[in-house]
Amino acid sequence: RTHREELLRNYESRDKMARHDRLYYEGLLAQQEVERVHREAVAMREEREVRQCTFAPRVNATSHAIAMRNKVMRPKSTPRSFSETIQRMREANQLRENERLSLIRVPRGENYERLRASGFAPFSFDDGTARNYRQKRRLLLHVDVQLGHGKQGRIGIHEGDDPKTLARNFSRAYHLDPDTRTRLHQLLCFHMGQLGPPPAAPTHPIQTADTRPSKRSGGGHTTQSAAQAEHEETEVRRSSADDVKAGQVQTDGRRPHSDADVRRDSGGGE
Repeated sequence: RTHREELLRNYESRDKMARHDRLYYEGLLAQQEVERVHREAVAMREEREVRQCTFAPRVNATSHAIAMRNKVMRPKSTPRSFSETIQRMREANQLRENERLSLIRVPRGENYERLRASGFAPFSFDDGTARNYRQKRRLLLHVDVQLGHGKQGRIGIHEGDDPKTLARNFSRAYHLDPDTRTRLHQLLCFHMGQLGPPPAAPTHPIQTADTRPSKRSGGGHTTQSAAQAEHEETEVRRSSADDVKAGQVQTDGRRPHSDADVRRDSGGGE
């Protein structure tokens, strides 16, 4: 039995009920009475509102409109390429959304582990000018190489260049065979050897040519001193890059060529 049933049974004999139980039971009865009055008041208010409402529509449950509204409208046939079009539109929307997210995304810490594993790099003042060191050196010679089929390559020889390195780089760029590369190396060594070391600055002024008429020539021609002739010969042998036209090495990637294939003309012109 519940506590409320026990209270009701003891309420019949009030003499046997304790004082606090009697007060509790009377409180329950009062609460039930308040709830009943509240329910009656709500019901009366709703009834009064219904009486004040004069709208009374005539609803036909079997009308055609209700029947069509409850019916699921489906097309008789699916249009052609309907699924492909829907899928393409979904992919386009997804791609557009991914691009938008990539633009507004702020990276935070993705490269931390990679940068930490790379180790510490000391600070350097190198601004990349070392790669242009070779370009700043004086150009001594140009060698044009005919590769056949209208192709032509050019090798620029600067001060301090290694002929072996030049031949190797040129062979890699134009896919030459080992024999042709060896022959090209030999020809580069030959022409770089012809250039010789740079001449030292003269310690005394060069004698000028004697423009007075020579007694042996009959007075109609000028003579030239031996020092000036030697100087002009040295200048022709060591002409600048602008005055030196490179020879042409005829190569086709199959066989080495003879020395006659390479020709170097001096800029002074003979």
